[in-house]
Amino acid sequence: MAEGTRIWLFTMLVVLQAVTLSAQNPCESPVFTNGIVFEALMENSPENTTIVANMSFAGTAVGPGQTIELTLQDSSDKDWGLLVEELQQLRLRLAGKVLDRDGNTGIRDLRFVIRCKTIATNATVDNSIIATVLDLNDNSPTFIGEPYNQDVLELTPVGSTIFRRVTTDDLDSNENGRVSYQIEGQSEYFEIPLPSEGDIVLKKSLDYEGFQPGEEKKYLIPIVAHDLAANLSLRKSSTTTVTIIVTDGDDQAVQFLPCIPQGDICGSPLYVSSVMENTEPLNQPLTFDPAPVFAIDLDIDVQGPPGIVYSFLAGSPSDFRDYFDINAVTGNITLKRPVERTQVEKFIITIKAEQDDNLLRYATADVKIGVEDDDFNNLHIAGMASLGAVAALLLIGLVAAVTYIVVSKRKDGTPRASKTAEDRRNPGTRSVPTFDNQAFDEVGNGNITIQCQTISADTDSDYAVPVVERNGHMEEGAYQPLDPKTRINSDYQKLERGTITRDSTFDDTYYTDTITNHLSDNGSYLEVIG
Repeated sequence: MAEGTRIWLFTMLVVLQAVTLSAQNPCESPVFTNGIVFEALMENSPENTTIVANMSFAGTAVGPGQTIELTLQDSSDKDWGLLVEELQQLRLRLAGKVLDRDGNTGIRDLRFVIRCKTIATNATVDNSIIATVLDLNDNSPTFIGEPYNQDVLELTPVGSTIFRRVTTDDLDSNENGRVSYQIEGQSEYFEIPLPSEGDIVLKKSLDYEGFQPGEEKKYLIPIVAHDLAANLSLRKSSTTTVTIIVTDGDDQAVQFLPCIPQGDICGSPLYVSSVMENTEPLNQPLTFDPAPVFAIDLDIDVQGPPGIVYSFLAGSPSDFRDYFDINAVTGNITLKRPVERTQVEKFIITIKAEQDDNLLRYATADVKIGVEDDDFNNLHIAGMASLGAVAALLLIGLVAAVTYIVVSKRKDGTPRASKTAEDRRNPGTRSVPTFDNQAFDEVGNGNITIQCQTISADTDSDYAVPVVERNGHMEEGAYQPLDPKTRINSDYQKLERGTITRDSTFDDTYYTDTITNHLSDNGSYLEVIG
């Protein structure tokens, strides 16, 4: 081969080698597109073993055949990176830190710059690595604003939202940070219809008065908040308690006291009193049995003074307002003018008690006021025998006289003493009863006195009252009830000679002497004469 030909061939080989080397740039890498690559890291990843990126440059970074040099350039995130040149890898470096994505200060991504230098030409190429930090569900929801307490009026309508402040903070992101709320277990009164909102809604009416005496008027609602992580087994949750305090509303009527049980409810009592006929008003409230006229608002925690207003509603006879007045604030009933018993023997009045702030809340009760006979009252304090009668009795020798006076009830229920035949012939008169066939044991000095004691108008039967006068001193015995069917008491006790007191005891010999039953238009009564 000619010398010139050899020179030409050598030159061509050098050129081809240069072209080949130029075509195979050692800093080229299929990983980087336009000099950038995007990677992803899980938060809380371990250091040194976590690969951020495999760079795969064409050249060799270490050893005898080294063609490139790799360096991690300065950046704000440089300290998070560890360059492994022989493997052409960028790994995570923590240096005591934790890669935490959560919260406002959490790390959302890491940015690195890797420079590749071709040793043969000193040419350099900068490639960017952007690593997104992925969220790990590592936080439970945290309730904000505890404790949760709310007053709720018992009259709150069903369907009302009664609590809106159940909120949480979950530092995780996306589904891991979204929270759902629910009531733990079954709830009779409350529900959370929108779990994503957490608002508590009333589903059944509340009842302040429905709590047991002494029981706290409140409900404790257990609330569970959990995130919505896709993997159900990885979901995290927290619990809290919402306290609903039930407050009293105006849903109860007025009640007169004392309560008269009528099944499951309280009825109003019958208030009973009396006035003496022809008595001038004393500006004093009447005294009633079984208790003073008094009513309360059963909604005790919403009542404010005066609270209750009293008034007359109706009554018999129709002119009852001419005789009585009622205090609108206290309910006290007073006599306005004297009453004549020959005109009216009793008053039946319906009274009303209503709330001062809600006239639809009221109750009624009946008041019965009897008119007592002023002559009948004198039986308590007056004697019946005149001096002439005393003189006549002394002739037959008197030490003690014993007699029964029977107190019976009229048809209107008021008590009265038995009357003589003359009284029955003249019903307008009222006089002390007299008796025949009185028996005396021996002669002595003293006045004969008959005394009668009144009894309650609601007594179940009539009573006989034994009384005796001895040497000017009148004493009385125990009440003796009459049989309500026969109106005759076979247990009338024979009173032995001597002083009779309330505590006297007698033998078992019974009185069977003169017994007379009487009937009249005013009622029935019994006279027993001993």
